[in-house]
Amino acid sequence: MVVGQEWINGTGFENSNPVVTNGVAWDQPLSGSAWISSSQEINIPGTSLYVSGSGAGGSWLYQSGSALFNTSSFNTSYFFQPGLDESEAFSYRPTDINMDVTEAVQLWISGSNLKDVENNGFLLKFSESDEADNNKQGYIRFFSRETHTIYVPRLVMYWDNATYDNTLPEVNLESFAMYTKLKAEYRDTDIVKVRLYGRDRYPRKSPTNLYPLQTVKRFPTTTYYSILDANTDEVIIPFDNIYNKVSCDETSNFIYIDMNSFMPERYYRLEFKIVDGFTEQRIDDEYYFKVIR
Repeated sequence: MVVGQEWINGTGFENSNPVVTNGVAWDQPLSGSAWISSSQEINIPGTSLYVSGSGAGGSWLYQSGSALFNTSSFNTSYFFQPGLDESEAFSYRPTDINMDVTEAVQLWISGSNLKDVENNGFLLKFSESDEADNNKQGYIRFFSRETHTIYVPRLVMYWDNATYDNTLPEVNLESFAMYTKLKAEYRDTDIVKVRLYGRDRYPRKSPTNLYPLQTVKRFPTTTYYSILDANTDEVIIPFDNIYNKVSCDETSNFIYIDMNSFMPERYYRLEFKIVDGFTEQRIDDEYYFKVIR
């Protein structure tokens, strides 16, 4: 859910000395104020947005008049705008929460009816029925951005910036070799162009090709990449058939990597996937790199 009120983050750390205990105030958003309850229903002036909440630990935005009824609310008059209330179902599977929050971000950027909508973040919680059920024993583990782990929350933006030039001959997918000029280390401020070179594993020599082993060939447009944490194999950037395509120019295939997307002082591993009709080939030939400060 999109949070409807401003709130205060805690300032204490585990190694604080003396101990600082002023964590986030779950019982109230700001000093001297209280969370909005569902019976208060406050309108954001000039918009069709309203603030509702539990009254005890969080509030959220909803928009009246839309066609999507939010079954987690006890008040049947609440109709939430798609994007302001997202959900994900879990059934005996340990996995990361991955929700599409595009419309919420667009609301923060564009506003509503020319009125600014304040970005107070997201509220993650169980459904109302699970929250009220004492027999529900499930739990979800969260990590803040200050935990210095690879599990920090991320807002991931996707776009297709791939370009493809088919000037080079295509590599033989039955027998090929791939190599890169990946450096051992990159700074966390770098935006890197990583080149991928392909060649036939057993090329035939010809009168016009005196050095067939040095002949660069291109991988097909259905070549994709993924990036994993080298120590845990946690997927940082998953394969995607639209947004993680490998590009190509007249020199070789290549990808761009923004190193600011990764936790520094850790090692990462590149993997590639080539789709050829109904078959897939995975290439994980130990392409490692480290991100440093």
